[in-house]
Amino acid sequence: MTLRKKTIIIFGITLICLIIILFIISKCILSASFANLEKQSITVNVERARDALLNNIDTLNRQAGDWAQWNDTYEFVNDLNEEYIKMNLTNNTFIALKLNLILYINSSGRIVYGKGFDLENENETPVPDSLVDHLNNYDFLFNNKNQKDGAAGIILLPEGPMLIASWPILTSERSGPARGVLIMGRYLDSSEINRLSETAHLSLAVCQFNDVRIFPDIQTASSFLSEESPAFVQPVSPDSIAGYALLNDIYGSPALILRTDMSREIYKQGRTSMQYLILSLLLIGLVFGVVTLLLLEKVVLCRLARLSANVLDISTSGDLACRVSMTGGDELSTLAGQINQMLSSLERSQYKLQESEDNYRTIFENTGTAILIIGEKKVISLVNTEFEKLSGYTKEEVENKKKITDFVAKDDLDRINDYYNRRVYKNIAPRNYEFQFFDKQENIKDIYTTVAVIPRTNKIVVALLDITDRKRVEERYRNLAKKLRNLAKRLREVDLYQSEERFQKIFHNSPDLIAILRAEDNRFVEVNQRFLDVVEYSREEVLGHKPEDLDFLSGQDNVIESAIIEFKEKGELQNFDLKVKTKSGKTVNLLLSAERINLNGENCRIVMMKDITKEKKMEAEMARLDRLNLIGEMAAGIGHEVRNPMTTVRGFLQLLDRKIEYDKHKEYFNLMISELDRANSIITEFLSMAKDKPVDLKSQNLNQLLQTLFPLIQADAMNSDKYIEMELAEIPDLLLDEKEVRQLILNLVHNGYQAMSNGKTLKIKTYTEDGEVVLAVEDQGCGIPNDIADKIGTPFFTTKDHGTGLGLSVCYSIVARHNAKIFFKTSSTGTTFFVRFDPALSPLQK
Repeated sequence: MTLRKKTIIIFGITLICLIIILFIISKCILSASFANLEKQSITVNVERARDALLNNIDTLNRQAGDWAQWNDTYEFVNDLNEEYIKMNLTNNTFIALKLNLILYINSSGRIVYGKGFDLENENETPVPDSLVDHLNNYDFLFNNKNQKDGAAGIILLPEGPMLIASWPILTSERSGPARGVLIMGRYLDSSEINRLSETAHLSLAVCQFNDVRIFPDIQTASSFLSEESPAFVQPVSPDSIAGYALLNDIYGSPALILRTDMSREIYKQGRTSMQYLILSLLLIGLVFGVVTLLLLEKVVLCRLARLSANVLDISTSGDLACRVSMTGGDELSTLAGQINQMLSSLERSQYKLQESEDNYRTIFENTGTAILIIGEKKVISLVNTEFEKLSGYTKEEVENKKKITDFVAKDDLDRINDYYNRRVYKNIAPRNYEFQFFDKQENIKDIYTTVAVIPRTNKIVVALLDITDRKRVEERYRNLAKKLRNLAKRLREVDLYQSEERFQKIFHNSPDLIAILRAEDNRFVEVNQRFLDVVEYSREEVLGHKPEDLDFLSGQDNVIESAIIEFKEKGELQNFDLKVKTKSGKTVNLLLSAERINLNGENCRIVMMKDITKEKKMEAEMARLDRLNLIGEMAAGIGHEVRNPMTTVRGFLQLLDRKIEYDKHKEYFNLMISELDRANSIITEFLSMAKDKPVDLKSQNLNQLLQTLFPLIQADAMNSDKYIEMELAEIPDLLLDEKEVRQLILNLVHNGYQAMSNGKTLKIKTYTEDGEVVLAVEDQGCGIPNDIADKIGTPFFTTKDHGTGLGLSVCYSIVARHNAKIFFKTSSTGTTFFVRFDPALSPLQK
């Protein structure tokens, strides 16, 4: 995103936020003000309506007082003369006074005269029984006859609410005694409410406090009205607002709710004002934003874009002699000057760097030693001409395409990888070491290496010196020295045979180590020459000493203690693994057996030991090869998993490269795509190493391979207290890969040994059948269970506690590459694996 777009977005967001904040503040203030004004107005109307109703009650009260404190009325209650009725209690009187009821009650509480009147129809009606019942239940209205003041208010009748006034009947001089009570009443009906509305110029409605079904909003208002809050205001719609007042009856209990409403002109005017305010803020903000952006564009953004374009042009052209230009005296012009100074410094540095590069290249190419530079992931980034001569490859075939490990022999690969990691990440690996080097023609060369890390990088400079000829001379000297030692040994054996013929046959000629120790003090009584040769001590240094004196068994206290316990329990010791340290400090692996003997009347132990150091090394090597094979398989899988996301990334980079808006980044996309292609080529070579390699077929006889392997197989059998038998019939030669077939035989034999218990025999047979050469490996184990027979040969499937599950998988792969067949037969007495080679289907002929 450009700086111009960022500026517009930031300024726009800031302006909008400012307008929103001003709007919210204004709305809160103005809305609250208009709401308060509207509430005050409706509250005033409610008070006016309430005052109008109270004035109506007060007028009725005054009228009742005037009639009650009148001599004629005082006399009428006593004598009930008809003249009073004809003159005063006519229909016109009720119409003029707007009365619906008048009652005369004497001092004994009896109604002496009463009249009801219907103002709407202007005719006389009987006095409501409900009023009489009310007076009987509530005597408050006629209990004031002993007072000089009246009582007025509202009572609730079934016919509706009524305004009522009660006064004691006195003389015109307000003297007594009172002869009773005068009661006047007026229904608060719709006509009376309309009259009050016209008088107060308000819209009024009255509802009983306990009957709010007529107006639903009164239900809500009734919950807010009380003695402490006799008035309440609430909007009933967007266009109307209502006010409510609580009216108590003559007894002081809530009786009526008076409701008045009005249109929300104040609210509408406030909303209109808010709309005008929003429009004004938007217009002012828009004008301010446009003016500010125009000024920023002219003063800052345009100049900054010109400076950026100049820098980009210099970056694209790579010409450090170019300079940027910027007028003015502000920070941008200062920045342009600093950029020009930086370009000058870079130009000088580039010249010095080129000069240094030329000197380095001259030394690198003419040193007379093969030199290469290794970058990340062990990839060779640069080689000289001497390396081309050493490897047989051209620079184009090696640089950024091959790894140093591509030239390392398999036996040295782990060591070289370890040295590399230690040198790069910890700088603690040896600077000089030797390894075997493969050239393009797959010739093996012995190389002496010198390694150094380039400071402040993870790159390594490696110098390679070919010492193959020197190694050959050293090997010839070693062979000659070995022949001389063998000749001297034969001479000693001949001499020893002549002097001690019988002892030599029994004791000294044994290929195994034999020693006799006195049981009493555990000292050596006699040892054979083989024992002395292995432990590198002289006879005088051994005889009469204990094993502890010679430090044979240092660091193996637990092993020795276990052997002693077993010997004491059984009286003998069979096939016990032991490590012995020679005089020179070398460790030798021995297979030890011991028995008790009586020699010249003394209790002794005869100890026989077989040197299995080579077998142990062979066993470790086989285990290592198995692990390497597993690592190769895993590497293939991981390589494919890495390639898939790389393909996706490359595809999206190509899509982005075609978009016009990314043209200025085109060189970066091309660089990333080329680097992905380079990584993909490295993975392809890595996968090709992990795949099955082509077999190296040569015409060989399977029997000869078995006879060559027999010593190793026999040693393994002796080590595990098992026996081996070979039945080799005459068979024709086959096209075989010697290494793979050796691995096949060893794997099958090793599995057979592990399937058998001690004392059992393994048989290896070869014969011809139906024109095919058959290799059979038969063990005397317990057989293969039926439920796992189908899984035999599946990678990583094993029934052993420490197996990898790859041994038989490798066998099946080797057989497949030789176009042979493998199968097995099993029973409770053992299992036989058959490999059938068909000479007519050899890989070469096919």
